[in-house]
Amino acid sequence: MSKYSDGYLMSIRERYKNTMHAKRIEVDISKAIKTGDTIQFHYELGSTYIKGSGLVLDLACGSGFGAKILSAVAERVIGVDNDQKMIDQANNSSRTNGIEFLAADVLDLPCDTDSVDSVVAFEIIEHVAPAALLREISRVLKPGGVICISTPQNSLGHVPSTSDHLREFSLDEIRAIVGEFFKIEKIIGIKQGSIFFSDDPIGSSTFIVAKKPMGCEDITL
Repeated sequence: MSKYSDGYLMSIRERYKNTMHAKRIEVDISKAIKTGDTIQFHYELGSTYIKGSGLVLDLACGSGFGAKILSAVAERVIGVDNDQKMIDQANNSSRTNGIEFLAADVLDLPCDTDSVDSVVAFEIIEHVAPAALLREISRVLKPGGVICISTPQNSLGHVPSTSDHLREFSLDEIRAIVGEFFKIEKIIGIKQGSIFFSDDPIGSSTFIVAKKPMGCEDITL
């Protein structure tokens, strides 16, 4: 039981909102510190789980830096973002053979059912209706397809600390919602930057690797 009232948490959220100007996190790989940049590390870590995939979706791809990382281990990567300016930037700076960028809503993906081998969704689920996102990802993934998700870990996430987030999730909460749609294979608690311990799911960020069930198999971790 939290010792902080929802009213107090909301007041802190409002104070933080007034100090925060950036609407999204963008990474300039040329300036990133390899051992300390969390978002870049999510892509590097995700690459180890989607290696050998035919088609990978990179949701909320931004400027496309992550798609480049994924393209080293996949045949084809499609970056999706609802911001046309970011897609234009990605097409100008990050588009190479095997990478494509599309402006689209992550809740209404321009992909056929059961057509995608892997999906990465880093720092997205806290911005949208979680069940709707996971349902749409499940629709486009092939049976047995891999999904990698990351999101801030917050035991008081019903009042999210970041003003642009609709909801943040405790470890148990994110495990439960992802487990409704996918078979969870691995949960990693990223402490900070690229620091984590293999069997420790507690951290400032939760990183989940899961698969779309092949049929009526049990999807409980």
